[in-house]
Amino acid sequence: FAEPDPFSPVNPKNNTTTLRYFLTRDGLTVNAAITGKEGRIVKQLVKNEVLNKGEHTVSWDGGFDPAYGGPRASGNNNRVADGAWEVKVTATATDEPNPCLTSNTVVVDNVPPYLLADDPVIDLVNRKADLKYSLPEVSSLGIAVYDSDDNLLDQVESTADKPAGTYTAIWQPAIPTDKAAHFKVSATDRAKNEAKRTTDSFYMTAEQPLQIINQSAFPATF
Repeated sequence: FAEPDPFSPVNPKNNTTTLRYFLTRDGLTVNAAITGKEGRIVKQLVKNEVLNKGEHTVSWDGGFDPAYGGPRASGNNNRVADGAWEVKVTATATDEPNPCLTSNTVVVDNVPPYLLADDPVIDLVNRKADLKYSLPEVSSLGIAVYDSDDNLLDQVESTADKPAGTYTAIWQPAIPTDKAAHFKVSATDRAKNEAKRTTDSFYMTAEQPLQIINQSAFPATF
């Protein structure tokens, strides 16, 4: 089996998976490879190594052999693209003509979750802000509110393995701030790819001071 699974070769936080297999006899000739369509070898990980009984490991960083001509990751041309890749391990004994074969799959996921967050809906009567957001896949989620100086005002939600779906987060502070505030939302998928969204600023009071906010330039460098 592979751990972690899925993993993300283009993400420094989770760019390598470790494949584990167990041999029941000594002196076996072992081959291990990542394969693609029609069983073609993508990456040879172990080649004709004589190994003894016990657990063995080999790592894969999503790379491939020079002959590989398949799809590649958009973030790193030296790594394979997203998909389920087959892992094949064969072991051959000198006294047996047929090798023992085992196979499994490991998932490559290089793409952060496509996180959507609407503009906050402000209820001045009840002094609360509603944020509607959507998750496309199971993710660890964090939602917080910051003031105009980017100081943390409140941690609204922190959830591990939240299912895909559309949700509404509600911020109703005990003491409303008179400063501009904004939501920050982060979602991290099982391959540890992270997506972040920051909403426009809003006020929790009816009378808003005259300010210029959300100023930006694009491109910032020209």
